Amino acid sequence: MSVFSLADAKAHLRVFHAEDDAYITTLITVVQEEWEQVTRMRFGVHSVSRRYDLKPDDGYFRFDLYPVNTATATWTVDSGSPVTLTASKFRTLEYFSIYDAREEIDLGTITFPGTLAYSTSLAIASVPVSIQQALKLRLMYYYAYRGDDPTPPDCDGYNILAARWRTGAIL
Repeated sequence: MSVFSLADAKAHLRVFHAEDDAYITTLITVVQEEWEQVTRMRFGVHSVSRRYDLKPDDGYFRFDLYPVNTATATWTVDSGSPVTLTASKFRTLEYFSIYDAREEIDLGTITFPGTLAYSTSLAIASVPVSIQQALKLRLMYYYAYRGDDPTPPDCDGYNILAARWRTGAIL
């Protein structure tokens, strides 16, 4: 699943022939995977689990994958059966997602140690324009500098747009 289509990429690159279609398609995948590694932001549906020996100090579980459109989660105590957590307790903030477990912890629904398994999704249609632009800039960089130049210029536009999502800082 790509954030943008081959046609969008070719329009951005101003490529009007079909000779490089396979190469451009590969580059789309490369820049999307690079983005996911740099920012820990995943496109599509992903499932993750994390073990907690102690409850979070403030009662909030913070997700590694952000932002998300939807999330589902279960809590499993080491020797118990899974407990499905309340979907309405998930909140997506601008740079990360959290699950407010304060009520469940207070009620004893969640006991520690245990494992939080969650599935998140970020719909491709809702990927912010700044992310799409950053990916297109990186695509353009890789397409333009395919090894022809031993010292290609820096990709400052991409780095500036990526820094916002990598660190949470607004530049």
